[in-house]
Amino acid sequence: MDQFIHVMKSLSERNRVKIIKMLQQRSLCACEIQAALGVSEPAASSCLKNLEEAGLLTSRNEGLRVNYYLADGSSSPTRPCCWLFYITGSLTIRKYLI
Repeated sequence: MDQFIHVMKSLSERNRVKIIKMLQQRSLCACEIQAALGVSEPAASSCLKNLEEAGLLTSRNEGLRVNYYLADGSSSPTRPCCWLFYITGSLTIRKYLI
């Protein structure tokens, strides 16, 4: 239950949801995410850390960059439940995220 609450809290902030949506298209480095969101480096890092701790993202150092990817779900058993609401286009949830 605690893991589920952590995942849901992670998805309750607009910039974190934007990050998830961007990473559905392709992997991105931290600097690309920061620029796309138009936020400071500490703000972007905080969002990324929170999503990674919730098991929604993974990161990999590639040279001087840290690239972020959507997690495969193995570290977060509640992940499929969360995605179901957003990916299926639930109007109840989508109207708050757009």
